[in-house]
Amino acid sequence: MPTEVQTFTCPRCQKGEFRSLPGPNGKAFCPWCGAAVAPGSPTPAPAPAPPPEFSLEDLAKRIAGQIASPAAAPVAPDLEARLAESERRREAAEAELRRELDKKQGIKKAVLSEVGRLEAELTDARNRIRRKDEEHAGALQSLNLLTQAKQDEFNGDRMRFQDATDQKDKALKALEARLEERQKSAAELQAVLDASRAEVGKLHSEVAAAQAERVELRRKLSAAGAKVEALKDAAAQLEALKHRVQESEAKTAGLQAELQKKDQRLKELQLLVKTLGERLNDLADRAPGRGSPGP
Repeated sequence: MPTEVQTFTCPRCQKGEFRSLPGPNGKAFCPWCGAAVAPGSPTPAPAPAPPPEFSLEDLAKRIAGQIASPAAAPVAPDLEARLAESERRREAAEAELRRELDKKQGIKKAVLSEVGRLEAELTDARNRIRRKDEEHAGALQSLNLLTQAKQDEFNGDRMRFQDATDQKDKALKALEARLEERQKSAAELQAVLDASRAEVGKLHSEVAAAQAERVELRRKLSAAGAKVEALKDAAAQLEALKHRVQESEAKTAGLQAELQKKDQRLKELQLLVKTLGERLNDLADRAPGRGSPGP
């Protein structure tokens, strides 16, 4: 819709050009005849001039000249009345026309003033809209920059967290591998300890059997000593028994020495088992899930 004041020419009444604000269809109404006029309407060719007619003033002048002239014909009274009535009507029409023209000029000035005010308000609104658009564009640019910065920060944090997680996974796998090795070593040591315990039990049973044999031999030796006085002829048997007792004692001493060696070995194995148990407990305490830091 045009918002500027344009110049129009009415081809209907041909009163000349007039300035007005066009309507929604681009036309304006003629202030004289009220017809809708399009902008740029061609000015029609001037109509042929009508034959000259005598106006009321010319007629009045001619009548006055005839009255003043001695040779003029006398004027009828009804003609003078008609002339006076025509003059009065002409003056009334001119006064009405002046009032209409003044009224139309006032309306025209009011319309032009309102149009100027509306144009000023439109310019102000356009400036406000332009400033709002610039502020909106600046806010969008700041928002995009802030969003990009937050996205970059989030990506950096995610990469650092991923690196830390990978390092912890590698450390956990290394700890699990070391724990499996320690568990394997502990199982081997436990097997050695079980074998040592079985061997010590066997040695204990042999020592118990040797002690029982020694007791039996001592009992027999005491019985033989009681019969020495009664059986002089059993001296050779006694000597043999003494020899057997000596052999048994020597064997018993050997078994005791071997038993002492086994006991010493058993103590060493027990000490080794205790050391391994402490190391296993230490590894279990250091393993993940107990809250203790890794090695």
